[in-house]
Amino acid sequence: MSFRALADQLSGLITRTAIDAQRNSLLMLHAGAVADPATGNVVAFLGPSGRGKTTASIALGRAFGYVTDETLAVRDDLSVLPYGKPLSVKQPPPERWKDQVSPATLGLRVPPPALRLVAVLLLDRRPASGSDVEPGIRSVSLTESIGEVVEQISYLSHRDRPLERLQAVFAACGGLQQVTYSEAETLVPLVRSLFADAERARGTTPSVRSIATDIIRDGDSVIALSGTTVRVISGIAPTILEHARLPRTLTQLETAVVEAHGEAPGDRTAELLAAAVAELVTSELLEWMPGEPDPDRP
Repeated sequence: MSFRALADQLSGLITRTAIDAQRNSLLMLHAGAVADPATGNVVAFLGPSGRGKTTASIALGRAFGYVTDETLAVRDDLSVLPYGKPLSVKQPPPERWKDQVSPATLGLRVPPPALRLVAVLLLDRRPASGSDVEPGIRSVSLTESIGEVVEQISYLSHRDRPLERLQAVFAACGGLQQVTYSEAETLVPLVRSLFADAERARGTTPSVRSIATDIIRDGDSVIALSGTTVRVISGIAPTILEHARLPRTLTQLETAVVEAHGEAPGDRTAELLAAAVAELVTSELLEWMPGEPDPDRP
């Protein structure tokens, strides 16, 4: 067996072992990803083998921070675990084994330590015909793309409420988007624009998330555990807590509350929501996202 063959097989074995170890705890996408070096925001690009993930990882990793070219591990709070493995680079036929090339050799940048997913792209690479295809991006619904998406997720069915949690992650990233292109280098301005959009949204739209240790629904109430304290909450607070398992803006929470409870008399929904959120924050069941502006602070 050649060294190239051994290295290629070993790379796959290490990746599969890591995926197996986290199959119940992390959302693992068959995706490449890069990070904004200044903020840690991450853009993932999803696709099957041969779709161009490694080529895109190389082109984008020279402009941004290289996170992975193969497997992206995402927690429910959108934090990302980097997997900066050597990149698996295809060789011309008839060579079947890929070269394993270190990120440093390819001139890729190191990502910051704290990473957070802000966008997920489905790759649609088109062969160049005379001239390069200018990158185009469009939103795609989960209904439209679910067949392709689930094939690129490891151990999806091993997680509790897998489809609900998958939808929540994508929704928190602004929904799935498909990018059509021919040359990976042309993706750099598009990804830079996505990072800029994420920072603008972060700077203007505060969000909260649940930090309860556990919550269970009991009729119209919720029993919530925070540290060693158990609380029974009712009214609109259960709806807020349940929807804030992932970061949610006040606008998103207001929509959820209205759908569940209807509009408050006297057009007071926003006022009552703000009061309920403030009480849940004080009770250490919710928190404002780190780095996000708290609207009640000067």
